[in-house]
Amino acid sequence: MDILVLYRLYSQAMRLLIEITRKQHEKLQASAALHGRSVQDYVLERVLPADGEETALRELEDFLQPRIVAAKRGEWSDRTATKIFDSVRERDSQD
Repeated sequence: MDILVLYRLYSQAMRLLIEITRKQHEKLQASAALHGRSVQDYVLERVLPADGEETALRELEDFLQPRIVAAKRGEWSDRTATKIFDSVRERDSQD
């Protein structure tokens, strides 16, 4: 790639500056870290959410993350999926 092409690619990007308090910045950094995202990616995803498949995949990843961490710590159930489904059905039928 030559310099002119790089300049054109870079010049299409826009920069947004906002003023926030130190506490807001720390909270934003913590939230982004909890979601495994950079602050930039986290803000963009929250402000301009993706549609369809990407959103569903992100929600699944967020849902599974605590379970993955627990499994890595050796915390899991000995019950089969069928037993878990049966217990949920039984519980729901009692409600």
